[in-house]
Amino acid sequence: MSLCLCLLDEQSVRLYRDQLPIWIDFVDASKLKAFVELTISPSVRQGARGLLTTSGLGGMKPNTVVLGYFDHSMPVDGGPSACCQALNKTGGFNFHAKETTEKLAEVTNKLPCLRTEELPQLISPHDYVGIIQDSIQLHKNVLVVRNAPNLEASMPKHGTIDLWPAALMPGSRPRRSLSELVASATPMGSPEMSHDSLVGQPMADTDHYDSTYYMILQLGCVLHMVPYWKSHHRLRIMTVVHDTTERERTTLVELLKKLRIEGDVQPVTPSGTQQLFLDPEHTHPSDSLTWYSEMNELMRRHSHSASVVFTVLPPPPTAGQPVNHFMENMEALSAGLPPTVMVYGSSTVVSTDL
Repeated sequence: MSLCLCLLDEQSVRLYRDQLPIWIDFVDASKLKAFVELTISPSVRQGARGLLTTSGLGGMKPNTVVLGYFDHSMPVDGGPSACCQALNKTGGFNFHAKETTEKLAEVTNKLPCLRTEELPQLISPHDYVGIIQDSIQLHKNVLVVRNAPNLEASMPKHGTIDLWPAALMPGSRPRRSLSELVASATPMGSPEMSHDSLVGQPMADTDHYDSTYYMILQLGCVLHMVPYWKSHHRLRIMTVVHDTTERERTTLVELLKKLRIEGDVQPVTPSGTQQLFLDPEHTHPSDSLTWYSEMNELMRRHSHSASVVFTVLPPPPTAGQPVNHFMENMEALSAGLPPTVMVYGSSTVVSTDL
């Protein structure tokens, strides 16, 4: 997908016609399976709204929106060689052939330039959060990726994929225990969890926590299924516990077995003041910034050497609420971590009816 920011006039139509074949050539040269959507819009949010409502073909409509993290740092362009290396490792493609690399380099050099220090941001924090809100309103899952340029550097010969599916402020989610979450994973053959009727369908507001939890598990599982990642990384599911009993670990192992996900369950016990702020019984929504800071400290201590971290996106503000608290919570949760994907689940992504 791409976005062309301008008014609809003769010049913008010419730009549209020039850019469309370039993006199609890029998809072809990179061997990606994707539709190319190009739109003309006077603002990023309006353009994104158009892409959200029109992208896809027939029943193949995207159900997930991936956004970069909003900050004022300069975008990093790794160039065609870095692109080839990343695709080799993540998709099982072979881009070592000289002609393939040259073709990709030729196409990549024609793509629009990344923002430089001299150019202003084309999007405001308000519009950035607005795109997230629009995506959720349209029942799209949302992924916010931070520190993606560090992915190559953070991938040792053997590493881990760390999942923190319960890192959501207790005051912003239903009070459901992990045992209740396991019980909601419908057993095989149950008609209540028909693949045709439920997977990909919007969840009720009260089920947002469940769908986010499941989606983090699914994303980690899918990434771990890629040959390179499977042979070089372990999948770890991190769960915060407040005692030394095996109950939490046993319950999570049962859930993974139901979902047919192979991974190591890693219980994590908070210490010191974290015991207070990570304990659902003593947490108040007004403590959100402190809570996410404490969770970040816990994640940095246990996942500092992970290749990639999946965790929960703090709840976005509803319409009319200020966006600064959400941006601060996102910053507090993800600061100083390895490449991190923050997840908001809006639809059912798992089924055990197979």
